[in-house]
Amino acid sequence: MGTDYYAQTVIGIRVPRSKLIGEEVGYMNNCICTPKTYSFTRYCPNCGRETKREVRTNKPLFQELADKQGYMEDMSLLGWPVRQDFSDAKHFYIGMHASGLVNHDSRMDLPDLSEDVIHEFRSDMNSLDLWDEENFGLWTILLCSH
Repeated sequence: MGTDYYAQTVIGIRVPRSKLIGEEVGYMNNCICTPKTYSFTRYCPNCGRETKREVRTNKPLFQELADKQGYMEDMSLLGWPVRQDFSDAKHFYIGMHASGLVNHDSRMDLPDLSEDVIHEFRSDMNSLDLWDEENFGLWTILLCSH
């Protein structure tokens, strides 16, 4: 068992997590009594369990992401791959990408970077209100597996 490093290079934009993934707040009743106790107090007077426990879940803000939830490698918006930086989990990267196992002399093929492709990407991101000129560039994400 060893350590493997994987690199993902994205030519595109870095987007804060909050622009792609929201948060949904719900409540759960953990009372085990029969029938369950529903009260205005936080704990059930009979079993002592919480009657109103807050539960937070991720809620993708775009349907395309919701359809692929849990399958990070398959996520995309308007056909553009979406990658997450798992080291901080605060950013996503959208754009043309290359990825692979990192060895001593690794090489990854570059995606098509023609002016037409860049223009199409910018137009698509503008339509989703995600384009940010200052966050457009070459991004590298390093993943480590032990």
